[in-house]
Amino acid sequence: MSGLRKDMRKLGVELRIKKTELRIKKIEFRGMMGQSKSFTDLIIWQKAHKFVLNVYELTKDFPKSELYGLTSQLRRAAVSI
Repeated sequence: MSGLRKDMRKLGVELRIKKTELRIKKIEFRGMMGQSKSFTDLIIWQKAHKFVLNVYELTKDFPKSELYGLTSQLRRAAVSI
């Protein structure tokens, strides 16, 4: 067998090992995700929700003249997060 084939065979073995490691990581990730029953259980959603509530609280005291301008724009931007 030529040196190139041996190198390729070694590379193939390394790739198989990496695929196996990847499968294991996917299984571990699925296990972590399996703990969430709803999107509301996700920490990132909870933080975004608090942010939206804070923006609404902040903008409620804006002048009525800004209700359809700046207030609306800030609220829509917060919700889109």
